Amino acid sequence: MINAKCPSCGKNFVCRKDEIVKCACATVTLTAEQSQSIYKQYGNACLCYDCLLAFTHRSEKQHTRPS
Repeated sequence: MINAKCPSCGKNFVCRKDEIVKCACATVTLTAEQSQSIYKQYGNACLCYDCLLAFTHRSEKQHTRPS
């Protein structure tokens, strides 16, 4: 367990990259494009669960076309 600070929102959170199956971020499914975008913005830094989840929703909205 690592005490971390999210580079996106500044919130402190517990990162479990050493036990990734127990980490909350392991439940967030990202596309390759989303992963690349996060990497371009934040490098190898871990984002908190809320920011990862919000990022997936933002990305979905960007790719949704109006009917």
